[in-house]
Amino acid sequence: MITSRGALAEWLAEPEGEHLEFKEASGNYPFEKLVKYCAALANEGGGKMILGVTDKRPRTIVGTNAFAEPERTVAGLVERLRLKIECEEIHHQGGRILIFHVPSRPFGMAIEADGAFWMRAGESLRAMTQDEVKRIVLEAGPDFSAEVCPPPELATSMRRQWSDFVGSGWRRPAMHPWHAPRWNKCWRMPNSSAMAESHTRR
Repeated sequence: MITSRGALAEWLAEPEGEHLEFKEASGNYPFEKLVKYCAALANEGGGKMILGVTDKRPRTIVGTNAFAEPERTVAGLVERLRLKIECEEIHHQGGRILIFHVPSRPFGMAIEADGAFWMRAGESLRAMTQDEVKRIVLEAGPDFSAEVCPPPELATSMRRQWSDFVGSGWRRPAMHPWHAPRWNKCWRMPNSSAMAESHTRR
């Protein structure tokens, strides 16, 4: 991935938003902090982590000495986050710039780092709340665990009708993992005759 001088100039003029994060990092920069910021950018839809630039506008390129071996740094990021992150090293007249290109998280999945799911909050980071993580997870489908299963008599009737339809060679079909807990919960319900026998014994 190659960033043009024009694109870089546009980014420097833009405010820090959902997809841009600037850090001066003129000396070293903690790798663990980089991991968390990349996770936060991914959780927010992907973006650029740019080192060697002041984060206040008007921004100035000051250069960075962090991560002398970008390839090794990228390998560490990929290993930790399981994302295809790329790093671009630009030698500008103002100094060396590192641009980490961070893709968006997978659909329905939040990215975890160091035991938490991160997002940015102003000039720092914060862990996402349970509700925020849940909203991401539910992108992949509804929460069937919250639904009410049908009565035992109806569940038994449904099984019998399905078995009659497909014949004696019936096997339970494969299903999406989201549906399995609800199906299994209903499947294990006792049939109506078993319930009646249990009631009679009492």
